[in-house]
Amino acid sequence: MEHGGRATAQPHRPRRRVVAGGAQLRPAVRTDRLGELPPPQLHPAGVPHRNRAVAAAQAGPARGVRPADQDRGLLNAPPLRNADREVVVTGKPLIGISADLADAAWDVWRRRAIVLPVAYHEQVVAAGGIAVVLPPQPRAASNMIERLDGLVLAGGGDIDPRRYGARSHPSTRPADPLRDEWEIRLARSALAADLPVLGICRGMQLLNVALGGTLVQHIPDIVGTDAHLPDPSGFGKHPITIRPSSELHAALGERADIATHHHQSVGDPGRGVVETAWTADGIVEGIEVRDRTFACGVQGHAEESGMTGLFERLVRAAARRTGTAQPSSHS
Repeated sequence: MEHGGRATAQPHRPRRRVVAGGAQLRPAVRTDRLGELPPPQLHPAGVPHRNRAVAAAQAGPARGVRPADQDRGLLNAPPLRNADREVVVTGKPLIGISADLADAAWDVWRRRAIVLPVAYHEQVVAAGGIAVVLPPQPRAASNMIERLDGLVLAGGGDIDPRRYGARSHPSTRPADPLRDEWEIRLARSALAADLPVLGICRGMQLLNVALGGTLVQHIPDIVGTDAHLPDPSGFGKHPITIRPSSELHAALGERADIATHHHQSVGDPGRGVVETAWTADGIVEGIEVRDRTFACGVQGHAEESGMTGLFERLVRAAARRTGTAQPSSHS
């Protein structure tokens, strides 16, 4: 802003930018300021970084580009340009799913691999989204959130109790510090940007821990049974009761049977966390984060329970946020 008699510039108000796949370009966010975003970043030509190929399509075929190359899709995208040189392309929302690193075997190989049960990406696709797997890379968390329209925090192993100020229980399994750090950064960056988030099993617990909450480290100490983990190598099933007017209630109704495989649960709720579902023995089975567009967690394995409606609510929230058309699970 200029002073001393010269013209005073009007403050810049960042405008929404939507790119191929429905993703809204967003700058890096500070995880300690929920909902506060700095201005969007452009490359020197004034076009969002991720849109260079799309912008090139508007100027016509690049020199040396063959027609066959254009037919592959990216250079033929039908973008719209406004006065601020923003490029807008609508499509299905891009939903990231956090994954694990583990020793795995396939064909003749036994290698360290990116591991994620296929049911997660199948449910995202069935709900009308585009699924992308996110292996641990903590330093890239905020940049990753800029490129996504929604996030699924998947199930997995126990979270390090030191993350919520507790000593380890004898039944708590060794934690993976890389995945813990990756997903906590993802969760905080997503909440800061108000990116739609769905946490499943460990993912629900991690949402709570990321917001300063605690966990019950071993449920049998409280309820006296293994009802929440009846099969050490498979899923059990039990009913949950759901709070009216919650995201879970909108997706699943007042009661639902859900696949279960967990020995830990949410303890003290974190900042802004509201309990939304319980089992008959009082264990928390669902949470939401207040003042977020869609930040929901479910303790049971919704991806294994055919609960496509819950994933559809995530995908719809992602589509609304980015200004894309309502996705269809049949498209």
